[in-house]
Amino acid sequence: MSFYLGSALQLFGRPQDRLYHVLVPPEFESNPDFFYIPKKHRQIQGRLADGTSLTLSTESAKIELADLPFIKLSGLVKINGKSFRELIESGQKNIDTSIHQPQLRAHLKERTLYIDNTLIELVPVHLMIYVTFLRQKLDYCKYPEKSYCHDCTDCYLLLVDLSSRHAIENMAKDYTTIYNGQPFKAEELLSKYPNGFSLEQIRQYITKINKSIKEQYLTSVCNHYLISSIKKYGASRYGVRLDKTKIKIEA
Repeated sequence: MSFYLGSALQLFGRPQDRLYHVLVPPEFESNPDFFYIPKKHRQIQGRLADGTSLTLSTESAKIELADLPFIKLSGLVKINGKSFRELIESGQKNIDTSIHQPQLRAHLKERTLYIDNTLIELVPVHLMIYVTFLRQKLDYCKYPEKSYCHDCTDCYLLLVDLSSRHAIENMAKDYTTIYNGQPFKAEELLSKYPNGFSLEQIRQYITKINKSIKEQYLTSVCNHYLISSIKKYGASRYGVRLDKTKIKIEA
């Protein structure tokens, strides 16, 4: 019971809350006749560790409080669920994604991409392509009711999905923002690729984007931010493994 109470305090405790453990002398511990020092002292029967019986006076009992440090998670992680198990699982998932997947922020007008505090420099067309994959996580999630992506890859794209005229027209909207609202830049892009990108062109862009990220973000979790491929339904689909809760796109 004390374990569950301590866990509840860890999940919901306020900054000023404290956790204490009550300590009593060994001869009083687990004595059925002693719970706390009574207002009127009395004699009780006790037993030493070797089994020797003795008479104890409650007046000689000393109560000490051990202040136990604990990690306060309240307000730091979003915890959803009704049962204790659900609360723990929700908190653990949030902690895992916080530790293993730092926040990614794309600011189009400033042409910046940050992973945590690391600036990732991408040329405009690469930033446009990369943001397209990020938008798949945010705008086209198949399960918006779910708080986390985990192993879901249902938003991953076929390369042919990015090779049409319609696809490049959608991407050109971000391209215009990247160039500070200058529409002629989007017109140049559409003029250069009137029928959309070729599959080979998209593959080259993905390779260059991944190379830039790997060279500039030298950490063990770099793979979360790369455009990766999986085999699904007999075809290769592409997407970013990063959890959708860790992505922020600003105009």
